Amino acid sequence: MPSFLEKLDKGMDIVERNIVGYATLIMVLILFTNVVLRNFFQSGLVWGNELSSYLNILAVYIAVSAGFKYGSHVGVSVVVDYLVPKKFRKAAAIFTKLIVLLFCILVAYLAVRMSMAQVASGQVSPVLNFPLWIIYGIVVVGMSMASIRVIMEIIKIIYKKDKDGGEAAC
Repeated sequence: MPSFLEKLDKGMDIVERNIVGYATLIMVLILFTNVVLRNFFQSGLVWGNELSSYLNILAVYIAVSAGFKYGSHVGVSVVVDYLVPKKFRKAAAIFTKLIVLLFCILVAYLAVRMSMAQVASGQVSPVLNFPLWIIYGIVVVGMSMASIRVIMEIIKIIYKKDKDGGEAAC
């Protein structure tokens, strides 16, 4: 893989780990505090559940990107593994990644449209009065990062060598 992609990969790793880690940590602390307050003081953080939901959205959509790097997304490879001849498997893998890439781009595009609609309407969340366009913006960022990861996966497939040491042709 080209060196600039390796640097981008490392940078995205840092961003993904920090955002997902801190969002999850803060979410757990808020929820734990809310449980303690409700059980022992018959009161809770009114804003806790809403903020936890937004932090969960943030963690999930950023983790989608990391999932592509680590191959943790569910996939059905029976068609490629058993029905596609070996000489076409690389091309089939690239084709399936391109379909995933198109899906990520479509979701990001639709999230941009939803985010713009939220900006136009000025809608805010019920408790925190948080602009909802930011929540849809999280989807845009997450799916854009996922698109970059899928492109990196395609490049890895292209640069992957055959078992005999030569470049594999698609």
